[in-house]
Amino acid sequence: MVTLVEPEDTILGHIHLHVGDLDEAKKFYCEGLGFDLIMSMANSALFLSTGEYHHHIGLNIWHGKNAPPLPENSAGMKHFSMVFPSKEILEEKINDLRKLGYEIIEDEASIFTKDPSDNLIKLVVL
Repeated sequence: MVTLVEPEDTILGHIHLHVGDLDEAKKFYCEGLGFDLIMSMANSALFLSTGEYHHHIGLNIWHGKNAPPLPENSAGMKHFSMVFPSKEILEEKINDLRKLGYEIIEDEASIFTKDPSDNLIKLVVL
């Protein structure tokens, strides 16, 4: 098995994710995590951002509406990290996600959540 590790201090400008349902994904990312909807593309994609950037997250159903997540042993991204500027903002977003019914997965070292399409997100503070 080959494991690729990105260089230390690597930061992505934006990410595109396949989701099964745009409305559910919008609820999770906008209401739960505080992103703004920047653009909707013909009922097939949403582009979300903070701070008026063109988009940090692209969500699409190009692989098919309600398509299931890839099997766990398939090649691909296992998780991505979302970095918050302070512990207080992170805690606020965790509370928002919980109020909306989304699971928060915690252990002694990490905090994760999954979007409605099972994309795993590590929640961290800068």
